[in-house]
Amino acid sequence: MKTFKDSATGTVVAFEDYAVITLPDGGYKFVDINGKPLPNVPTTLQPYTPPTPTATELLSDARSKQAGVIRVSASTAEHTPLAFTNAAGIASTFPMDPHSWTKYLGAYTRYVVHGVALPSNFAFSDTNGRAVAMTVADIDAFFGAGTLQIETALTTMETLLSQIEAATTVTAVQSITW
Repeated sequence: MKTFKDSATGTVVAFEDYAVITLPDGGYKFVDINGKPLPNVPTTLQPYTPPTPTATELLSDARSKQAGVIRVSASTAEHTPLAFTNAAGIASTFPMDPHSWTKYLGAYTRYVVHGVALPSNFAFSDTNGRAVAMTVADIDAFFGAGTLQIETALTTMETLLSQIEAATTVTAVQSITW
């Protein structure tokens, strides 16, 4: 990466290593590897060396990156297919993506909370697309298991994010993983 600073605006500009930069008479020339001039390059650019980040900046950056990794891991944990065995003893794994969870929530609200009669042959589709029969008790237990999976992921995430904020070195931050 080749870095320059516009002496007119203070804007820092970075060029990929494939940019060819020469200093012929009259100022810097910026071309691609084929010798074609790079478009929209100000004529007021001067070589620039960015300042070395401070320890505080490095720690802040590491915290931000690691928190992002933890949030992605929490989302993955929330959406991991749920293993569940219904009252009939049929064990299966069910999708936990937002669309499926919305369907489960709807069934829970309608049949468990509001007590609407469950249609005959009511089923949830497992991760293989197979219909697995569910009773009202199954829906209640399934919803509880799914909610626990989500709450566990969120609690774990909150704990790890707190640890990241409390860590005082980049190495300590990077050691905090899911």
